[in-house]
Amino acid sequence: MDNRLRHLMAELESWESAVEFGIPQDLWAEYQVRLRSDDLYIASFSEIFDALRNMNEEERKADLTELAKTLLIYTRSAAARYLSGVEANTNLLYASALFYLAGYPATATLAAKGIDANHLLVDEEQFLLGLLSRRIDGATPSHAVLAVLLRGGTQTEYNRVFADLARSERAGLADNPTLYVASRLAIKCLERFQAYSTWNALSEHARPFNSATWQPFIENSATFPLWELFPSQLTAVSKGILGEANDVVSLQMPTSAGKTSLCELLIFHEVKARAQKVLFLVPFRALAAEIKEGLSKRLEEAGVSVLASYGGNIPTRSESASVETADVLIVTPEKFTALAQAMPELENRFGTVVCDEGHLIDDEGRGLQYELLLTKLKGAPGDRKIVFISAILPNVPDIHKWLGGDEDKLAKSTYRPVEIDFAFIEKKGSTWQLDFNTIFERPKRYFLARFLTDEDFAFINPATRRRNLFKGRGNYLTLASAAALKARQNGPVALFTTTKGEQGVAGLVEVLVKMVADGVGVARGAGQINDKQKLLADYVKFQLGDAHQLTRAMHLGIAFHHGSLPQEIRREIEDGVHSGLIDILVCTSTLAEGVNLPIRTLVMHTIKRFDGTSTKPISRRSIKNIVGRVGRAGKETRGRIIFANESEKPWVESVFREQNLEPAKGALFNLVNELNDVVVRNRLTLDNELFERQDISFLAILDRIDMAIIDLMPADFIIDDIENHIGSSLQHTLAYRYFDTDELRDRINEIFLIRARALIAGATPEGLIRLRKSGSTPRFQRFIDQTPILDRIEWLNLSDPFDPEWLNHVALPLLTAPTLSQSDDIEWIRALILLWMMGSTYAEIAILTGRPVDDCLEALISTVGFTLQDNLAKTTQLALLKFGEEAISETASKWNSMLQYGLGNLRQLDMFELGASDRLAVWSLSRFLDENAPGLRGREIVTFLRSIREAVVDHLRSDGRVPVLSADRTIRELRLV
Repeated sequence: MDNRLRHLMAELESWESAVEFGIPQDLWAEYQVRLRSDDLYIASFSEIFDALRNMNEEERKADLTELAKTLLIYTRSAAARYLSGVEANTNLLYASALFYLAGYPATATLAAKGIDANHLLVDEEQFLLGLLSRRIDGATPSHAVLAVLLRGGTQTEYNRVFADLARSERAGLADNPTLYVASRLAIKCLERFQAYSTWNALSEHARPFNSATWQPFIENSATFPLWELFPSQLTAVSKGILGEANDVVSLQMPTSAGKTSLCELLIFHEVKARAQKVLFLVPFRALAAEIKEGLSKRLEEAGVSVLASYGGNIPTRSESASVETADVLIVTPEKFTALAQAMPELENRFGTVVCDEGHLIDDEGRGLQYELLLTKLKGAPGDRKIVFISAILPNVPDIHKWLGGDEDKLAKSTYRPVEIDFAFIEKKGSTWQLDFNTIFERPKRYFLARFLTDEDFAFINPATRRRNLFKGRGNYLTLASAAALKARQNGPVALFTTTKGEQGVAGLVEVLVKMVADGVGVARGAGQINDKQKLLADYVKFQLGDAHQLTRAMHLGIAFHHGSLPQEIRREIEDGVHSGLIDILVCTSTLAEGVNLPIRTLVMHTIKRFDGTSTKPISRRSIKNIVGRVGRAGKETRGRIIFANESEKPWVESVFREQNLEPAKGALFNLVNELNDVVVRNRLTLDNELFERQDISFLAILDRIDMAIIDLMPADFIIDDIENHIGSSLQHTLAYRYFDTDELRDRINEIFLIRARALIAGATPEGLIRLRKSGSTPRFQRFIDQTPILDRIEWLNLSDPFDPEWLNHVALPLLTAPTLSQSDDIEWIRALILLWMMGSTYAEIAILTGRPVDDCLEALISTVGFTLQDNLAKTTQLALLKFGEEAISETASKWNSMLQYGLGNLRQLDMFELGASDRLAVWSLSRFLDENAPGLRGREIVTFLRSIREAVVDHLRSDGRVPVLSADRTIRELRLV
């Protein structure tokens, strides 16, 4: 491409960004392209056909992308209203075709939306529009032909259409430029479609293949038809993901590259074509819920039952029954282990295992159980099909080999369906500019001068009526906040930071709120919310109170999301972003690493985090995962990332260059490596007495090792053979594969054998079975056995969830277990539990206990929601083993679930288990049932509520204890409308 053309395209891109970001017109003088827009448009068309002659070159595809972006600016952009002389419909059709040929079909479809078919002049344009927009009009002659191809046309049918288009192309070349251009583009687009057609891919690679089996699924009109695959998806299919054999197939594909649709194809194939049940492993609960939501609709309409099980560690009877019948089980490793303890032979029921978000195999909190579960599930070659998926790991090939995969079953793709632009905020004199795509050449790299100026930080002091400048405008908190405010007018903005405190989420939100309140230039027009936004803000206010930072922010269209917010509030915030109700979302990795949101612009405040001793960048692969979630296919034509801290440029650029990405060696590797460093540094001789003399943080590590030993034991273990079995099992772990010295290999054997000998000293087979079935560590089991907790009669006769004897002698003593830091105020925790289970809001709990709301949230989420629930789950399993399932009181066996959801009786829990997930609304329905049907339990509750649905809806909508959003959610979930 000519350098002069590149320069004009880069200038057009910069000017379009200036208009998009609201940079005043008096600062546009330097954009000469405004005076030469006709020249650029004509030159671009000439370049298009030059590129089409050499479509196999990747460089040419990159040129087509830039040309498509240029054409799109002329019709659909913030700058389009300043350009003229272009027929909008035809131009959009050409831009869409170029995006498609460049390999961005989702962007092509998005660009084609809004084209008025009545303004297209020839049938070939109509044909092209149908192909690109995925809309078939039965009244359009060319669409009848297209419909045949979209539904799996034969080669003969394709040849006939190609011949017709070639004749049109020749005719157009003679005397009709419109016909020529349309025919030429249609031929090229149809060639690409045939190469990526879902039907062609299935017929060639799916085994067994039966078109009648697939047809209802592929052409399902209720969801987007799967007519075509992304390049990343086709790579996976060609590598055998839909094969007949029980192979290991690993996918190394970027975030947003079509994983959900690919998994739909895989699951449908396994269930319907191969008659296999599918185990879908995800590392954490929030992702399990999202995947269930994303996968279930199309699959269930096609007759595939999908179950997500991720709450708590004690499977209920109904849950166990559902697992028995489900075709697909979406589950965390921890929950699967709990299910397997209660359901013998569960592992053998799944012929296919999908391992999602594989990079978390070395996560400090979740990775060990994930790794050990995969160690067991991979078994012998041919036992089951295993599909390992990761968007960001550079060492997927190594993990693939560890799982037993052959090289020809490794699918690697760098394809992303939406382009991403990234930029750094740089100081330029008295202003700040944006430097875009710094690792590329023009036109992909361009500059936006005067992105932020003093005028953006100016405001009128209401007291003095004088013009002031916002204080601290040069610090990164303020720059990031200003960038987010500037970008918000183009769609929802995520503002990422690494911590929750004053130098993270809290600090950013405070700056944003102040900038909006002061009316600084960059915030003018912000802070006005509509009725739907007000409902979301009112929900947060009801839960957290007037004074909470989130409440104040929500009334300005700003929200934040991190791990110290309750799940129910995080869910409403996530839904609010999906619905476009939140202008700016400040978040940490709890949102950015897993949940997919329709974010066009991501502002990165910083990539550094204080680790207790120094401030260091987060891992490159974490950054890759975060930035990969910007610009959702079919939602945005491109994504944009703005980095506020220019000094972080070298680290960030290495991510975009795919350099020095950290491998995942497994949590077990990291654990043993750290222990070995301590041993070598301090010249220690290891023995169990030394281990047990360490602090509680080290004892917690020992407990993880003990659990690993128990996990590695076979179901029919023999005590005398445990040492040999442990040594053999360790050799199958991912950690062992990465130990590159005899010292480390010897160390893992030494550590595990020391703990294994301590574990079996004096143990009986029955005692070890008790450990396995309860999910307890030996240390925790000893603690329980040394207390009277399991001797309490309440296990057998508890009927009142608020019984003080249960709370005082069963629940609260579990907070004194070994390896736990002692609670600062056990009476406060008691009050929190009671108020939580009595249906109080977080604001009410704070008022009644005299503590700040955030302190109450932290305790409910960590101390109560994690520590107590985890310990009580293990204790309940021990009680079930001691007394038998039939003897245990239902209230006692399910008290932990009521604690988890903040419920006060079993009937409320029934409603939760039947799909009603909003605590405040469930409490309201409980009050309604107390008056109208006090004896109902189980499914009869839902049947009754639906039989008088109008009265139930009226009750929910008129109950002052139920926010509108809570009522609406529950009405949907119970299908009361």
